[in-house]
Amino acid sequence: MSDTAFQDNVLHAGAAFNPTCWTEIAAAGAGDEVSLNDFCQRYWHPLYAFARRSGQSVSGAQDLTQDFFSHFLAKDKLQDVKEGKGSFRNFLLILFKRFMINEYTKANAQKRGGHLVKMDFDETEEWLASQTLAPDEIFNKAWALATIEQVMNELQTRFEQKKCMNRFELMRPHLDNTSDLTYKESASQLGCSENSFKVSMHRLKKEFGKVLRLKVESTLENSSEIDEELRFLSEVLRK
Repeated sequence: MSDTAFQDNVLHAGAAFNPTCWTEIAAAGAGDEVSLNDFCQRYWHPLYAFARRSGQSVSGAQDLTQDFFSHFLAKDKLQDVKEGKGSFRNFLLILFKRFMINEYTKANAQKRGGHLVKMDFDETEEWLASQTLAPDEIFNKAWALATIEQVMNELQTRFEQKKCMNRFELMRPHLDNTSDLTYKESASQLGCSENSFKVSMHRLKKEFGKVLRLKVESTLENSSEIDEELRFLSEVLRK
């Protein structure tokens, strides 16, 4: 493949990104299975981390997280997510705090949605062991990491659709500075020039930024708060 074609594939990899906006999140409350699964998958990690750092045992935090989704979805509270709620991040944490204070347990009936997503509690426990942050801080950091992961997954989906996963697998580590390879070595594996790879990485980083802004905007009531929220998430990730 030519360098130009390679760069074009990277440039347009995330062009079709369609962010989950407040109205789409609210649609999960209507019972759509895909929306419910996406909702649980996106938000269980920060809530579980908050519960554990608040003093809950592993089993207690697991029950609280599972039961919160069951209660939240069964009561159709997702349909109340609309303008006027402010940041969805704060909105969700406030609801979870209220849920914990009310001491709901999994005896609270049949779960709706608990079966929709597999939660990797062991991986989160390993991550929590390396953190010393307070409950609210650990929630915000887990939220920031989950947001970044959602952006990465969206970009990966676009590369998969273009059947360019080998490119993404080599380029993704360069996005988060975890690659053991130099640009020259990665370019060699992809059969393109080092200069072409550098240009493509520059484009991919710009695309990452665009998708991240869209993702953050989808959780805010006022789009003018995007830069402030991005600065906040950046600061959180440095802790």
